[in-house]
Amino acid sequence: MVTSPGRLYLADQRGLIQSSSLQQHCTFNYSSYIAGNREAIGALKVFNDSILAAGKSAFTGGNSASVIVLIPVTGSLVFKNDANETITIEVGQVLVDKLSEGGYFKVINPYQDDWINFYHFEFEITDAENTPSLFEFDFENETGKLIPITEDQNLSICIGHFNGRQEEAYHLQGKTYFYATVIAGAFEVEGRLLHQRDSLALWNVESVELEALSNHAVILILSF
Repeated sequence: MVTSPGRLYLADQRGLIQSSSLQQHCTFNYSSYIAGNREAIGALKVFNDSILAAGKSAFTGGNSASVIVLIPVTGSLVFKNDANETITIEVGQVLVDKLSEGGYFKVINPYQDDWINFYHFEFEITDAENTPSLFEFDFENETGKLIPITEDQNLSICIGHFNGRQEEAYHLQGKTYFYATVIAGAFEVEGRLLHQRDSLALWNVESVELEALSNHAVILILSF
């Protein structure tokens, strides 16, 4: 197999920014976390795996204008944007919104006893339309394939739930970058082994082959 150019981001090598309310495991340089070989990939400027403490809230933002994406992994997440709109995001939903230059948004954990886990990522894409938007996916009825969440000329998001040895091919359809993170289980992606919370960025590829190596494996894929 010819190895496609890319970069592997191991879960245990991510940066950690934490306060009494919020823990952010940062794949790329972000806020106070700065490290070598952690530069952003193309338009994808932020990719954080975050944990919000029980009953707590946190503000984040203040960067350049961007499209923000939030995906709860465990528990509901309440989101309040800089236009003062409040939206509750459930597991099985993805929120996409636009953040203005220097703007902030707020995340709230509605549970008084449980911490919640969610993904937060941002793209420097300023011409996004129809935001904020909620998208839904259903693992129960769509196991063994990639489920499209949202797709336009700038950004495509999909997610998939697989059992061991199930295979899939992902086609970039003219996008420049491919980025995948394993939410649960393990996968082989274009010849690279990815365990839980590992990520992989590829470029100069037209399609990517992936295979689940465990049951109940979940993968998130972005192309841009």
